[in-house]
Amino acid sequence: PGEPNNYNNNEHYLQYFYDPTDNQEPSWNDIPMYDGVLSYVVEYNVPEPSTLVLLALGGLTLLWRRRTR
Repeated sequence: PGEPNNYNNNEHYLQYFYDPTDNQEPSWNDIPMYDGVLSYVVEYNVPEPSTLVLLALGGLTLLWRRRTR
C-alpha cells in the first residue's frame, strides 16, 4: 500500500521483493537508481499480429496489380 510514491521525485525504478522461503506475500517498491541492479525488464510496443497480416496482404495486392499491368 502507498506505492509507488515517487519519494523526493527521484524514485523512477521498480524493486520487486519475493522470497519463496518467507511466508509473506510478494511486494514491490519504487526506488532511486542504484548500482546493485540484479536484473531488469525491457518493455516495448509490438504491433498486433493482425496489423502485420493486413500489411502483408496490402503489399501482395500491390505487387499483383503491378504485375498484371
